Amino acid sequence: MDPMKNRRGPRDRRRWKHAANALLAAAATAPPAYVLSVLSTPRLMVRPPGYGELYMVYRHRRNLLAVSATATLILAARTRDGRASPTAAIAAGLLLGAMVAVGPLIYDPFLFSRRRDRLRLRPGSEADRVFVDADTEVLGLFLGGEARAYPARALARPHAVTDSLGGERVTVSYCGLTNSAIAYRHSETGSSRDLSVVSAPNDNILYWDATTKSLVQQLLPERPYGGSQGDPVTVVPVTYTTWSAWHRLVPESTIAEPVTMSPRDRLITRVMRAAHMRTRTGEWPFLPVRGGADTTLHPKARVFALRQGDDARAYTRGFLDRHRAVNDTAGGCPVAVLYDPATDIAAGHQRHHDGRTLTFDPGDANQFRDRETGTVWNVLGRAVHGPLAGQRLEPVAFSFDKVFWFGWRYHHPGTALHRLTDERAEPESAHTGPGVGTAPRRFTSD
Repeated sequence: MDPMKNRRGPRDRRRWKHAANALLAAAATAPPAYVLSVLSTPRLMVRPPGYGELYMVYRHRRNLLAVSATATLILAARTRDGRASPTAAIAAGLLLGAMVAVGPLIYDPFLFSRRRDRLRLRPGSEADRVFVDADTEVLGLFLGGEARAYPARALARPHAVTDSLGGERVTVSYCGLTNSAIAYRHSETGSSRDLSVVSAPNDNILYWDATTKSLVQQLLPERPYGGSQGDPVTVVPVTYTTWSAWHRLVPESTIAEPVTMSPRDRLITRVMRAAHMRTRTGEWPFLPVRGGADTTLHPKARVFALRQGDDARAYTRGFLDRHRAVNDTAGGCPVAVLYDPATDIAAGHQRHHDGRTLTFDPGDANQFRDRETGTVWNVLGRAVHGPLAGQRLEPVAFSFDKVFWFGWRYHHPGTALHRLTDERAEPESAHTGPGVGTAPRRFTSD
């Protein structure tokens, strides 16, 4: 018998044992590390992942973590039986422990998970009881004859709250990174019913729609990836304003604020509210934007923006302040953008109403009059005097007031911008923030 062959047998077995233990250690640590790297804020600050990667990791994250747990148990069993070196188990344990310690601080689905709370509803006269004063920013929603205001700070985390309004379930969404808010309807076929935060690529919140197994980007009117890719979302516009302005226009409105129940939610909510204020008041986008932030306007200039069909439009504050009533066309349909300088509210409405196309002119007391019937309307599209008193204009569904220009332009690069001829971006020398100076590119899956 060859003595060299006898010596190679045990040696080969040891090599195979070491290789198996190394593979088990990798299987225990690599899946959670990958999930954490894709669905975390640090990754967004380096290079945002594509829709395909986000979809795959979020949808299969539990399977990946199950692989990690299984490999960890097998490695522990082999170590206990003496078939694995304690070094591999200790190294894997240290890496897993580090991820468990750091994960809650950077893992976006955990940070912005739905809270175990309830909505506290109060009439507008009791605003002070939920610490809402005249200047508190609120998200106003009118649906089915019922009006409600949600303090923006309450939605800084988890970026969405589900409520019933006018006999219909809706999810109100708010993203402080782009200063954008909209509401998703539940009753329509194919609408978003169960939204969970996935990430915020390019500074805008991205949701997972558990009903359709697809992604929902807040600033896009259709699902960008998944089982219902390309299907439109069914939305209702939200009025972003102060409580005093909303209450003046809709005095019957109630106030809803989530009541945080668990200590964990209280702690995370407090941290997120502080971060929310920094992102709102900072000079530049909080996270890098792929391709750079557009500088046609200042990146954080607040505009009124809408999209109807394939037609995207944006209107600057200066343009709206000068014209107040803009009779326009979007997606082949006549629309009106009305602006009330007293409340700093802009809103988009369909001009075709009751069998005729209305044309609006600015009126007295920050109201508007249509030429066809002489009816007086307020900025929210409610007829307050005249032949059509009590009626409402149909809103432009996919529209945002006070959205940051950089966020809207990134997701809608073909936007037609309405501004005054003397409105210019700030000088190049003033732009020292990140992501400024290059043309924007559309986010694509990779």
